[in-house]
Amino acid sequence: MALRVASRSGRSVPLTEAPAVMGPIHDQELYFEGDLVILALGPQPTLFRVLRTTLTTYSTVFSDMFSLPSGSDEIDSTAEGRTDENPIYLPDDPKTFRTMLGLYHGGIAKREPPTPDFNTAVEVLRLSTKYEFQHAREWALKHLRTTWSRTSSTWLDYLCNPTAELTRDALTLLDAARSTNAPEFIPVVFCFLCMLDDLRGISSGNTTLSRDDLLKLWLGSQYLLEAWGVRCYRSVDRPVASGWGNHLGTVPSHKWNELVRSTETIGSLCSAMGFFTSSEGEEREMTLGPFSNRGFSRFKFYLAQDCISLKIEAPRSEIDREVEVKYQ
Repeated sequence: MALRVASRSGRSVPLTEAPAVMGPIHDQELYFEGDLVILALGPQPTLFRVLRTTLTTYSTVFSDMFSLPSGSDEIDSTAEGRTDENPIYLPDDPKTFRTMLGLYHGGIAKREPPTPDFNTAVEVLRLSTKYEFQHAREWALKHLRTTWSRTSSTWLDYLCNPTAELTRDALTLLDAARSTNAPEFIPVVFCFLCMLDDLRGISSGNTTLSRDDLLKLWLGSQYLLEAWGVRCYRSVDRPVASGWGNHLGTVPSHKWNELVRSTETIGSLCSAMGFFTSSEGEEREMTLGPFSNRGFSRFKFYLAQDCISLKIEAPRSEIDREVEVKYQ
């Protein structure tokens, strides 16, 4: 019934037009279907009773699975996923699955949960990729980028202080990046691994570096040694040796940190390992800097015990000379 109000003339006029008599309509976003499905997660099953539409709307895998013909238009109470006694079994971790589905509610995405730790983000990345939950995958990628990307200040700090725990995280991320088609993390992992003192026997869980991986790290380490040597000899406050072959004084650690945090260093390091090439498709060649005016044509670096050694190869008949630069 329409509301009416009296006018000055005493006539009663409608305040609003009465709506046409129609049946109720369903809201396109907030009218949830009541068809529920029961999932059993993990080796010691944890049961989830969730809206089927949540799964079919956001997961291509579940959408395809539930679209298979059942052979009858009527709901079969004995069908798989209808009762606790006959759930749909999934081998995945219940905690990770809960975190992933927590990003959704019915047909709409709910407010994001708190910032996840590293392992949670990696496992959500794996699971969301497996079941093709695109929103959850982007959520995991976003949080991983905050600590493992070239623009992350946290990642730059990792380079200056690589620990055993961070090394395990790096190898875990390397495996996840390759198995989930997230190649953006591979160069930053390799840059981090180049900072380690010893890569022999390095592994974590199911992740073991291949021969090609070790070759990339060798190339990256060679570049860092060269860049470090050039940095030391270009420095105006570098220690002065009493003669060729004598040990120099210790170079402050902050000099090393400045080097590895440099955008130019990171870009060149990635190039050295084959992740990026120049626009001309050619390798960059380091200039000799202060050695060029001495007539030296080549120089090499190698790691010996606790020092970085620079071997200068002089042209023709000049005698090879060595200068050792302490870095500890």
